Amino acid sequence: MRDQELVNKLREHADWWENGDMMDPLGGLEKDLFAAADRLENQNAHIAALQQEIEKLRGQVFDFVVDL
Repeated sequence: MRDQELVNKLREHADWWENGDMMDPLGGLEKDLFAAADRLENQNAHIAALQQEIEKLRGQVFDFVVDL
């Protein structure tokens, strides 16, 4: 399962739990699921930004080596 699929499934389950027929939400499980989905989504965005920066730096190193 890809990360975005996991995020979507966590949100789906959290929504079901929050709006379902459960009498006791086990101390806020739905909030934990939403928080986990948010954290995964934020980490994925951060990783993508870091990967872009790495590619940029690789290009700079290549240009530097070529100019030598």
